[in-house]
Amino acid sequence: MEAAESVIWGTWEALVLGGAVLRHGTAAWDAVAAEVRSRTLFPHLFTPE
Repeated sequence: MEAAESVIWGTWEALVLGGAVLRHGTAAWDAVAAEVRSRTLFPHLFTPE
């Protein structure tokens, strides 16, 4: 999936990420990742790989 690697995050994704980090903290990256995946229009782009 090479096209997904070139996608630049927009304002929405940055805000979702920042909000998730504020809610869950920097020690709960699994929870942050799950929230980011659940709140994006393209969850397949947010994978741990």
